[in-house]
Amino acid sequence: MTPREIAAAYAAKHAPRPQREVDKGTLIGARRRPDGGELRLTRHEYQGRGYYRLAVWDGDWPVKGKQIAIRESELGDITTWLCDVMEAKK
Repeated sequence: MTPREIAAAYAAKHAPRPQREVDKGTLIGARRRPDGGELRLTRHEYQGRGYYRLAVWDGDWPVKGKQIAIRESELGDITTWLCDVMEAKK
């Protein structure tokens, strides 16, 4: 193999992968944050099961490590807990 062929083979093997599109889901609500980010609640589906994602976004991408997935079966408990917190703050 010539050096040019070796370089072409290397480049083909190590070509950058196209960036995956982020699953933005169905937006339920969004709120700007003082740090310039945005808090978003979205609904998604995975293998036929619904879930919700609460995440901090910076532009077009969710911030790594600042999101949580909530199954539909957990919504009742979480809503109750949030109501308890709101009542305790009165």
